[in-house]
Amino acid sequence: MLKKKVYYATMFILLIISGILSLINHHLAKPIDFLVLALFAFDTLYQLYLSNNRWKFIRHHPLEFVSLIPIYTGFRYFRLLPILLAFLRVTIMGRRYIIPVYNVLVKTGIGRFAWYFMLVFFLLPLPMIWIEPAIQNYSDLMWWTLQTVTTVGYGDIIVHHKLSKIIAGILMILGIGMISAFTSTITKLMTNPKLIRSEINKEKSLEKKALQNMTNSAQSSLAINELNLTLEDLHRLEALIQHEIKQKKN
Repeated sequence: MLKKKVYYATMFILLIISGILSLINHHLAKPIDFLVLALFAFDTLYQLYLSNNRWKFIRHHPLEFVSLIPIYTGFRYFRLLPILLAFLRVTIMGRRYIIPVYNVLVKTGIGRFAWYFMLVFFLLPLPMIWIEPAIQNYSDLMWWTLQTVTTVGYGDIIVHHKLSKIIAGILMILGIGMISAFTSTITKLMTNPKLIRSEINKEKSLEKKALQNMTNSAQSSLAINELNLTLEDLHRLEALIQHEIKQKKN
């Protein structure tokens, strides 16, 4: 348990340092970003290798693979959510309160839609970096995408290519749908708190069951040790008796 906490905390710290250095244009930004990318790649590919169903692993861990895109440091931040969730799962407060709420959201339509929306939001506009002269880097692209999704449209970045306009239309439709779905889901959770409460009770029961299994395992180990000691004592007693019988015969 402690090793997992140290591991995720180390990955999180490296990620934050890489992001800060990239913002201030430090000369160590690229080497640290490469180190973070290498660690993420090794961790993701190793888990994929150990997985029994690799396609299922890919479907359930899309953000880990998006974080491996090397063209921009910002993709590394896709790993923040998996790291945060994994860290919360090994803490009592996370398991009892935060993870249950997250599980409820994931099980709803908004949860599944949010995953795909995030992928579309960050990946769909990528071609515009190379075809639109007004977009110089990925930061400009994200600023334009945010304006388009929220339908604000400041007009400081204007696109002209037909493909860019098609992408903009898709983002507008998805943005309107995302806002509506998110609002309805939050309203549903607020008016029906039993959903979250039942998930919290489920997590607590799983925690108690795991604790009970650990206790039973410890008791079984203790009983086995006591049994081994008893058998050793019997062997010693038997050897002692045989030794005394031989002495009497002599």
